[in-house]
Amino acid sequence: MSNSIAQSPIIGVRLLANLFLQYSHTFTQSIYKSIKDNPWSTTCSGMADRFGKPKQIMVAFSTFLPYLAKESFAITKQWSNGDECFIVGLKSDSRIIFGIANLGSKGCSRSLSLSGLEDQEVSDAFSVTYNNGTVSMVATDPSEALVVKLPFDYDVFSAESDNESDAIEFDVTVSPNASATLVFNLSKKEESIPGDTEKNRAERSEL
Repeated sequence: MSNSIAQSPIIGVRLLANLFLQYSHTFTQSIYKSIKDNPWSTTCSGMADRFGKPKQIMVAFSTFLPYLAKESFAITKQWSNGDECFIVGLKSDSRIIFGIANLGSKGCSRSLSLSGLEDQEVSDAFSVTYNNGTVSMVATDPSEALVVKLPFDYDVFSAESDNESDAIEFDVTVSPNASATLVFNLSKKEESIPGDTEKNRAERSEL
């Protein structure tokens, strides 16, 4: 692999798509053998260059792997992975993550729903996009300019099969040769008390 290819966002997104495909097939480990380019080799497939500076391969991985919680497992798929748009869902006791990588020449738009949270609810959600048409204004390193982290909007409904459980619905669009990681942090749903009000709940949380 030439250095110009290793520095391209396209190869970063392609490797993410491969990773998503592996995780969606319930792989528990994935190994990338080239950590850093060697000064004695002409091969440039490392995640960092010969001086230790991160390349786009490492940057792409950093938009997904650090957000995986321990003991995560693949969600049973209710969508189809095509030749261009790859999706994976992973769940742990404290977090749900969706990874979407678009290798196509057109935008990849998906409307997804998530149910079965039972006694849990989403406490907050955010997206980490890579090469998705925007440039970060807070990046501390030029290599991270294509990574943008923002709060993520979603809708909450009562699940049809269980009124006590929530269903989450959300839309996402990923540009060509781009990826998005959607992170939903979970917390224990507060037990409802008859006659309780939002003011009372707020006062209890301040104690």
